[in-house]
Amino acid sequence: MDSALGPIIGIDLGTTHSSVGVFESGTVRLLPNVHDELLTPSAVAFDQASGRMLVGRAAKDIVALDPTLGALCFKRRIGSAHAYAVGPHQLSATELSAYVLDSLRGDAERALRRSVNRCVISVPAYFAEPQRMATRQAAAVAGLVVERLINEPTAAALAHGMVARSAESTFMVFDLGGGTLDVCIMELFDGVLQVKGVAGESQLGGEDFTAALAALALGRAHIAAESLSLKETVTLHRRVELLKRKLSRWPSAELVVPGREVTLVISAEEADTAYAPLLERLATPCRSALRGAGVAARDLNEVLLVGGATRMPCVQRHVRRLLDRPPTLQADPELTVARGATLHAGMCAMDAALEDRVITDVASHSLGVQVAQLIGTRLVSGRFFPIVERGTVLPASRSEVFGTVERNQHTIVLRVFEGEAREVKDNVLLGELSIDGVPPGNARNVVEVTFTYDLSGILEVQSRLLETEQLCAKLLARDGRTLQRQELEQAQARITQLKMDPAERPAYRELLARANVLWADLVGDDRRALGDAMRDFEAAMATRTPRVFSAAEAVLRSACEHFETGERW
Repeated sequence: MDSALGPIIGIDLGTTHSSVGVFESGTVRLLPNVHDELLTPSAVAFDQASGRMLVGRAAKDIVALDPTLGALCFKRRIGSAHAYAVGPHQLSATELSAYVLDSLRGDAERALRRSVNRCVISVPAYFAEPQRMATRQAAAVAGLVVERLINEPTAAALAHGMVARSAESTFMVFDLGGGTLDVCIMELFDGVLQVKGVAGESQLGGEDFTAALAALALGRAHIAAESLSLKETVTLHRRVELLKRKLSRWPSAELVVPGREVTLVISAEEADTAYAPLLERLATPCRSALRGAGVAARDLNEVLLVGGATRMPCVQRHVRRLLDRPPTLQADPELTVARGATLHAGMCAMDAALEDRVITDVASHSLGVQVAQLIGTRLVSGRFFPIVERGTVLPASRSEVFGTVERNQHTIVLRVFEGEAREVKDNVLLGELSIDGVPPGNARNVVEVTFTYDLSGILEVQSRLLETEQLCAKLLARDGRTLQRQELEQAQARITQLKMDPAERPAYRELLARANVLWADLVGDDRRALGDAMRDFEAAMATRTPRVFSAAEAVLRSACEHFETGERW
């Protein structure tokens, strides 16, 4: 690491709590706040006495006394136009997040006794591009340059994978935090930690369980939620949150409903009934992640529970029923993501202790272009054509060939979108690339479009006119920021490496290493069969044609899976 640039800190910017750490002396060091705590409440409030904005525990205490002076749980609305009233101020979730990030940066500088301006921040895997962009903007306001955004389950898996660095395993990370659920299937093999499949919900977390328990209490007390004042609502939320924790340990507990001072005794069984609709929503992301990874629940070596909400016994029992295996609750599950983000910060800083670690990720949303399609005799425009599909292992490079809408069309405008909707109007526009000098003549098979997408969120869109070999390319920062010259040069170097040398991609190195281990153990026809698949894969990579080596990769991966289970190929 270049010491002149300062350390890169890892940040878990959470819905209810946030934390920060640094990788030094070969290990993760989580950094305490002014209260000597590793978890800082994600709360911002206006202090009337001093006229200053406060963050953390002090802000949370102010909100408890006067909810109009502060804001909590704003992460869910980052990237939106929603404004929070914080005393005399109207602040967006992005601005509130900037206060939290600035406080964490201050904690880090106090602990490290030096200035800090670079970081890695974890985000929910299912954050859309506006939310990721807003997270970077919040960091910029706080004086931080984001070296990398890392998906929260990937960070959690990285923390686990580094501990189990000698093991080879396929495992699920089930990350249920205060506001979001992420499910990630990971494979650890020969020093490579590869994301195999990701799914989740951006509006499901511990806060929803608290809300369900509050609704149960109000129903028992025959009180309409609308009849409570703002202060009573905040007090109820605080008391119900405490009740939820008690019911994780005790069969029943008391709750005093504020305002009416009604005392209720609520059992854990009643709470579980109230939670039932939320528990049912856990199933779909688990199945989607397994399906995306191409594995069955029985193939998992372990299920890791991450996030504070996984402390709830009902969540643990439900995950066990879903996957037919007992899950493992991580020690201090609220800090696992922070540890992973800090490890990734160490990797970004090129720390020598992590030089043999490789991590891949997957695209959480599809990237593609706008096309027109012939439906019968009618040409329909505004359709989305994915080039890098959701779930594609990153970094990745993919190509498709397109024609023009009309014969003798001289210019093509490539409009690049992110999303899953069939109509581009329902997806997110990332940018445009104009291609001039299109040769006149046939409208079919005119241009090859290549998307090359790296782990830093940089997308290169390259066009190649098939008749003239004319190239045109544009780099897009998917967070919407303008790339500086040094960033452009670094991104271009990474993109060129991705396109020119597929054999060096982490996912392919991992696959060949896996196959080499198997080949050494096999004999006879099995060894020859696997050797043929390996040779074909290496020949396919030499073509540097994504479609060719993707097909060969599928064959080799299938062969490895067969031989690992003892089946004949």
